[in-house]
Amino acid sequence: MHDHGQPKQQFNRRRFIGVLLGFPLFCYLFLFLPAGTLAWWKGWLFIALFLIMETTVIVYLWRTNPGLAYIVWTMVHFDRIY
Repeated sequence: MHDHGQPKQQFNRRRFIGVLLGFPLFCYLFLFLPAGTLAWWKGWLFIALFLIMETTVIVYLWRTNPGLAYIVWTMVHFDRIY
């Protein structure tokens, strides 16, 4: 594979924790809180489909074009949000 002049992507623990905590909080606030219950199956279906599609895209992007994946990942500044 080619390096494309990009520095190596290092694991950002703060960003990872922000995403890890942010997604469940988002789901609770915008899906289940308005529904009034955690037993809302359409909310769980949405979460499952979203995670499957997101994971598929991320894996595909990292395998086919790691340079683009690096650019996209660095454009999203989760560490500034959380």
